[in-house]
Amino acid sequence: EKAVSRHHQRFSSTMDNMNAMLKIRPSAEEVAEKGVAELEDLLQMYDKSDDDSDEDNGFGEENIDVIPLMPSTTATKTQEHKSTAEEAMLKKKDNRKAKRTGLFHKDENQPWEISFTKTLLFSTIDQALQNSCQQTAEQYQQVRLMVQDIAAKIGRVRDESDQMDPLHPNEDKTFEETAKLQQQLLTITEQLEKTQGKLQLLGQVKASLFQLENDYNLKVGKLQRVEEGILKRLQRTKTLKTRAERVRYAEGSHRFWAFAKLDYTLNITDLNSQYLKNKLQKMFVFFKKKKKNTTYTYICIYIYVYVVFGKTKNRENSDEAKELGTELAQNESFSNSLKTFFEALKRMSDVQQLIVKEYEASIENMESDLLRVRHEMSKVRQSTFSSIYELHKYIELADSLDLGQRRVSVANATEIERERRHHATKIQRQLTALQSQIRDMKMRSYNSRLDEMMDLDVIMSDPKSKSFFSVFCQSFSQTLIDVDLFHRQMNDNDNNNNNNNNNNNNNNGNATDPLQHFYGIGNVLHTIDTKPSLSLDAKVEKTVRFLRVLRNAIDFEQNYELLHSMATVAEERQQHQQLFAHTQMLQHLSPSPTDFKVKIEHLTLIVLFVARKLTCHFNTQLDIEQTDIALVPRLAEMRCRDIFTAVLQDRKLFSTTPHSVVEVLHVCM
Repeated sequence: EKAVSRHHQRFSSTMDNMNAMLKIRPSAEEVAEKGVAELEDLLQMYDKSDDDSDEDNGFGEENIDVIPLMPSTTATKTQEHKSTAEEAMLKKKDNRKAKRTGLFHKDENQPWEISFTKTLLFSTIDQALQNSCQQTAEQYQQVRLMVQDIAAKIGRVRDESDQMDPLHPNEDKTFEETAKLQQQLLTITEQLEKTQGKLQLLGQVKASLFQLENDYNLKVGKLQRVEEGILKRLQRTKTLKTRAERVRYAEGSHRFWAFAKLDYTLNITDLNSQYLKNKLQKMFVFFKKKKKNTTYTYICIYIYVYVVFGKTKNRENSDEAKELGTELAQNESFSNSLKTFFEALKRMSDVQQLIVKEYEASIENMESDLLRVRHEMSKVRQSTFSSIYELHKYIELADSLDLGQRRVSVANATEIERERRHHATKIQRQLTALQSQIRDMKMRSYNSRLDEMMDLDVIMSDPKSKSFFSVFCQSFSQTLIDVDLFHRQMNDNDNNNNNNNNNNNNNNGNATDPLQHFYGIGNVLHTIDTKPSLSLDAKVEKTVRFLRVLRNAIDFEQNYELLHSMATVAEERQQHQQLFAHTQMLQHLSPSPTDFKVKIEHLTLIVLFVARKLTCHFNTQLDIEQTDIALVPRLAEMRCRDIFTAVLQDRKLFSTTPHSVVEVLHVCM
């Protein structure tokens, strides 16, 4: 699963490893800059390697356009036929090359069919068998030459003995020499037979190993293709499951909001419908009916009233009744459509839950299939190892082979684990190098944005946290905007009153009355009680002073970042002091809106930052979990009102002048 998710590639041969190393090798200019070698020598080496690769591929100039000349003039048709055949062969070769390159690029991000075990196991044994066969063949040739020499010596001794007289004194010595040579020949012949038997045994082992390798590649390759297919489907299914879960979380979050809004709208519609029904009933029922106490006088009065007033108001009552009936019918159809949508929304959530469960069931089935396939692969590997060990019982390869210091035996299972540890160490080193490069590339700004995205992901995945975040941002921003508008209107009224002293009372009352019904004024500042009772103007002035501090913090942070990016290290301290003096001067000026460079819309940066950190705080999360979802908006409004309560009660919020949004955050938290 990790190999497929990270697009891990397993190379199957030495040529693939060399090609991969050539791809990641540094350029000749980079090596020459470090002073390792000269540039000309490196360029010659790089060009030579490229030329050799072209020659090895068989696309050199010597292999193209080789057409024999026909001496006969009558064989032009045959020559044309052969030339077309050569062109067809070249085209076929080019197509095969393009197909090979296309397949390589196609499978670039896919695991290879041949596993890593094959390269460690069969390639080593094949090389060892080849070396053993070569050494045994050389030994066989040496012994055979020795047999031929001894046979030649025996022939010469026999010829000499045949030419001697029977009574020659050296005849006994010749007989003894012949017996020694025959004994040597017998010994060497036995050694020759053993060497020949060893060659036959090595040939049998080689044939058995070749057949075993073919069976292993066939079985394991088939299982690996099945494994790769399962892994691809498993990865795709997990991606779809993750997407379905995100859709379910988002739908659940929106569903809570929709349920609350639909419930409120349905209640309002029912109340309106009940009001219309009562109005219709009152319109047509003027007097209560009595069963036995109705007198003649009461009937006369009723007839008189109906005759006098009924004619004039009958038409008006009928039109109003029609309007009320139409509105009542519209309310009923609207409520029915809302109930239908409500039921459809519930069914949608159930369907999304079923989709996620189906993905989970399919993932469990694929994981069980994957375990079964891997178990089959392990059984094939174990049987292959046991077969190799059986082959080792017939011949001892370790005594006659030079396998180096790293491989004690060609079929040692611990060597495979050692190779895996070696590759794991290599990957760990690469990860360490990447981490050092990340530190050198100044990724702090990207990390801050990453923290923001992680916090927002946590907030949006929970309906309660999402509700708290949205309501807090809305309440905080609306209060700041309403206070700013009220303060601007107060300043405009003061200016107009200075110019027009006669209309002082009328202008002041007409301008401030509508603004007092705004959310930030009527629902926040009016509801906050202070021990020394403050007027609305005093509350607004204190809140505007708090706004000035927030604006100065944003102004200071933006100007400091700009100057910090443009200035040198030597000028940074002096500019920092100038900017600090500028901020101190802004705090002692009058609260006129024209003195601020930062607009009221820029305060949303502080609002979003404070809302995000406050929602993700541990204590706030506990409060949100313990609160019912219908009361979470109320909790957010209370947290927003606590901030303005601290501002109006003259608490010492800032020990020093805040120079960034983060310092403002610590106060609000």
